[in-house]
Amino acid sequence: MSIENNKKIEIKDKLKTPNRILAMTLMILIAVLVSLGPLLLRSMEDADVWQILFYRSVSWIAALCMILLFKYRFNLLKNIHAIGKWGVIAGLLLAFAQITYIQALNNITVANTTFVLSAIPFLTALVAFIFLREKIKLITLLMMVVAGSGIYIMVSGGIRGGNAYGNFMALLTLAGFASFPVILRKNRHIDMLPTMLVPALIIGLVGLCVKGNDLNISNNDLILSFIWGGVINGFAHTLFIAVSRKLLAAEITLFMLLEFILSPLWVWGLIGEVPAKDTLTGGIFVIFAIIMIAAIELFNFNKKQQSDISEKTVNDRRILSNEEIKVAVKNINENNKPSNEFILTKNEIERLIRKDMKSWIENYMSKTFKKSLEEYFSQTNKR
Repeated sequence: MSIENNKKIEIKDKLKTPNRILAMTLMILIAVLVSLGPLLLRSMEDADVWQILFYRSVSWIAALCMILLFKYRFNLLKNIHAIGKWGVIAGLLLAFAQITYIQALNNITVANTTFVLSAIPFLTALVAFIFLREKIKLITLLMMVVAGSGIYIMVSGGIRGGNAYGNFMALLTLAGFASFPVILRKNRHIDMLPTMLVPALIIGLVGLCVKGNDLNISNNDLILSFIWGGVINGFAHTLFIAVSRKLLAAEITLFMLLEFILSPLWVWGLIGEVPAKDTLTGGIFVIFAIIMIAAIELFNFNKKQQSDISEKTVNDRRILSNEEIKVAVKNINENNKPSNEFILTKNEIERLIRKDMKSWIENYMSKTFKKSLEEYFSQTNKR
C-alpha cells in the first residue's frame, strides 16, 4: 500500500464522527489541565525552581511508569530501547524546554510566556522546512511575519521593563518545544511515547544535583508539584499524544491556543497578575495569526473533502438501465422527490426521452399512419 493511500486511510479514520467528538472533548479537557500549570507555580509558597522541578519529575516518572507498563507490559524495555538516538535527542530537547519554561515563568508574567509559546506551530514549520525540506505555504509565511511581529513587541517591551532574562528563557523554550515535534515527524515509524521518560529522568537528576540535600519544601508545594508532574505532565501530555492522532493538525493548533489563552486568564482572575500592555498587544498579533492559519487550513481541508466526495460520487456511478430510469422517474412522479436508489443525470434523462419518443413513433405514429392508409385505400376502392 502506498504512502498516499495510508494518508487517505488515516484521514478517513480521523473524520469518523464518534472518534472526533470524543477526541475533541478530551482535547478540551487536556487544554484546561495543562493551562493550570502556571497557576500551580504561582500558588507555591517558598519552593524554588529546582526543588519544584525535582519533585515534579518524581511524580512525572511514577505516572509514566504506570502508563508505559500498562501499554507495553513485558515489552517495556524493548520499546524504550527502540526509540534510539533520535528519541534521546528529542527527550533532551524536551528536558531543556521544560527547564527554561519554569525559568521564564519565574521571571516574567504568565501571559508573556504563553503568548510567546503560542508561536510554536510557526517555528515548527520553519524548523521542518530547514531540516525536513517540508514546503511552507505563502499564507503560513505571511502569518509567520505577523506572529514574529507580535513576539518582537512582547520581547522588546519586556527588555525595556528589565525582564530580558525571562524573555530570553521564553524564546529558548519556544525553540525547544518547536523542535521536538520535528524529530517525531522524522521518525514516524517509531513509537516515541517512551521518549517522555528521558526528560523526566534528566530533569530529576539535574534537580537532585543542583539542590543536593536542600529538598525540604512545604506540604502545599509538594502536593502542587506532584499534581503538576503526575497529572499534567504524566497523564495529560500522554493523553495528548494519543488523542492528537484522531484530529487534524489545524484542530490541534486551535486546542493548543486554548491552553495558551487560559493560562494567563487563570492567574489574572485568581491571583491578580495583570499582563503588561506590550504583552497584550503582541499576544493579539500572535493569536490572530494562529486563528487565521488554522481557519484557512480547515477551510481548505473541508473544500478538498467536498471535492473528493463529489468526484467519488461521479466515478462510482454506473450506467442505469432503461428500466431503472423508469423506476426513478416513476418515484419522482409519485413522491415528488428523487429516488433514494437512483439519481438521474442529464444524459440519462435525455436517453429516457429519446427512447419514449422512439416508442411513441413506432407505436402511435405507425398505427395512425396505418389507419390513414387504410382509410385512403378504402375510399379509393369505393370510387
